[in-house]
Amino acid sequence: AKADGSILVHSLLAGSAAELGADGSITLSNAAGGLAIDAAGNVVATTPLGTFGAGTHGHNSPFGPIGPPIPGT
Repeated sequence: AKADGSILVHSLLAGSAAELGADGSITLSNAAGGLAIDAAGNVVATTPLGTFGAGTHGHNSPFGPIGPPIPGT
């Protein structure tokens, strides 16, 4: 437990960590990347290919965009 009320858990064998923020945020990470969910419910994934936000990416198809980003996801 940290002074700000958050909780941080490390796994020494797997090289991963999980943090539960005092504000309700959740951050999971390992050697391949991570996943963060902020207090508003926005999801961001980090991979070796880049960072992708569920609420900020477009919805593309071979025929063009099929929808705008969906905030709050």
